[in-house]
This record gives sequence, structure tokens and C-alpha cells, in this order.
Amino acid sequence: MVRRRVRRTRVATSTRSRRKPGGLAKAATLLPLAIGLAANVSPSRVNRRPQAAATAIVGQACTLPFDAIKQSHSIDTSCPMAGTASSNAQALQNEAKNNFCAKGPPVNLNLRDFAQLQQAAETAGIPFGGDNSLPEDRDALHNIASLSNGRRIGEGTVVRVAAFVMNARNSNTSNGESVNCKHPGIENNDIHIVLGENPVAVGQKPTEAQECQSITAEMSPHFRPDTWTRANLLVNNQKLYRFTGQLFFDAAHKPCVGTTGPNPKRMAIWEVHPVYAVEVCSDGTSCTVDKDANWVPLDQFVGGEPPTTETRVLPLDRDWMLFRGSAQGRNSP
Repeated sequence: MVRRRVRRTRVATSTRSRRKPGGLAKAATLLPLAIGLAANVSPSRVNRRPQAAATAIVGQACTLPFDAIKQSHSIDTSCPMAGTASSNAQALQNEAKNNFCAKGPPVNLNLRDFAQLQQAAETAGIPFGGDNSLPEDRDALHNIASLSNGRRIGEGTVVRVAAFVMNARNSNTSNGESVNCKHPGIENNDIHIVLGENPVAVGQKPTEAQECQSITAEMSPHFRPDTWTRANLLVNNQKLYRFTGQLFFDAAHKPCVGTTGPNPKRMAIWEVHPVYAVEVCSDGTSCTVDKDANWVPLDQFVGGEPPTTETRVLPLDRDWMLFRGSAQGRNSP
């Protein structure tokens, strides 16, 4: 009996000893896999972005804010939300630029609020300054600043601002830009709008110092209405405009320091981008951002006006009449 117990003990011990190498081998097999998986894990939101986002169609996830007046363009189906991004950070920035689905009632802002937003981003250490300095995770930009009423705002907040259009230009028409898949031409690129607290003289452009006190709104080419043109913005530059859209942090640029800075010059690189709605003050300058009285949508305001083009800016109705009269004279029999 004693011998048998000993043998059993030896057998059990032997069996356990044979199992140990197998367990170690299994652990050794799993270790490289775990290391490999760990190497592919990043704390950045970028690598958690679904692959489908790279091919998501702009405006597909919601009803466009200006759906009733939208116009279809070839870029709407040929260029996805991520554009032709060269990095994950740029893909995230492009997707933010193409966000037409921000929700909630608009928060009324003034130009000083944009300076506060800029300070909040710099205090938080958000990178910016070029295509190689884009944030790898844009979550920190949401609700980044607090207004005097306690409301927190940031990228993705629907905002509204009243200002004068000091300048407007068709951007990147020669080579395009990443967000618009590098397509050239006016139809395929943004309209960059310089907004200020005071108007510039008719037919004049703002000075560098004036632009450094400005903010920016951008009209995306996606589904852009026919009446949303550079010319129609400039023709009423002595009237107040009200722009509604989402807040966007354009980390590819730098703000002015004092009265100088790199192009495009502005006090903050926070933008109203993309624009969701644009209105003109029918009384000129009496409108306020928080009241709807006398604000007229741009498409309705110019609806009864002569058609405009991108090559001729007519700052006064008198100019149009002179132009039309000369044209009729040339075409009369």
C-alpha cells in the first residue's frame, strides 16, 4: 500500500511537471501576440476612427441646415468627408470641416469671444500652426471655453455671429486643398469670408491691422447654394451680416500677434465653418445677433436683384444700372 501511494504520488508529480512546460510554452506563444497588439493600440482617437469614416459622404448623416436651397455639385459625390488626407490627424480635421450635422440652438457670440476661445486652446496646449501640427485627438476642443453666462462652447457648437463682411475670396482655386480632394476651381473650394466689427470703404480691402482684428467664416463647396457667392457677399458690405454655423478650430494656421501675422490674417483660428445660414440686415446696421427682426436670408435678399458673377463685383446698385445700360447700348440694333 505504501509503495502504491508513492507511485501514485510520483506519477502525479511527474504529470504536473510535464504540464508546466506546456503552460510556459503557451504563455511564450501569447506574449509576442500581446506585444504586437499593444504596439497597435494608440491612446489617440485617430486610430479608433472607423474605417468607414474615410469614405463617408458629406451631408449623408443628417438633413442639411440649408436643405431647401442646396445645390448639387460634382464634389458632393466625388470627395468624402476625410478628403484626401495625408495623415490621420488631417483626416480628423477634414471631417470636422465637413460637419453639417451639429445640433442645438445657436449660441450668440461676438468677436471678443473668439479671442477667448483662442486663449483657451493655447492654455490647453492644443497644437496648431501647420499641416504637421494638427491635433491627433480633437475631443479636447469640445466645450473648451466658458462664456460669461456659464455656457461652455467649443468645436462642434452651433454659433451665430453678426459682423460686417470686410472681404471675401474664393480659396485654393488653383491647386485645391486636402479637405476638397485637391480639386481646383471656384465650384470645388471654400469661400473665405473676413468678418469685422466695422465695415471697410466700398470697393476697398481691409488693411493688415484690420484683418488681424477679424474672424473667419467659410462657405463649403458642398451643396453650396447658387446665391452664396463672393459677389453677393461683397455687394452689401455696408450692411450687417449674420452667420450661423459650427465652431471649428483650424489648426493648420496661426493667429496674428498684435497687428501682424501670416495669411490668412485673423485674431483667432477659430472659425464659423462650415456656414449653415447667412442673413443680411435689411435695415443696414440696426439688427442685433440675438433678435430675428429685419434679418433676411441671403438667397431671399438677392432674389430680386440682378444676377451676379464671380468676375465682377458691383458694390452699388448705381454701378449695376450703368453697367446694364452700357450693355444694352452695345446689344441694341
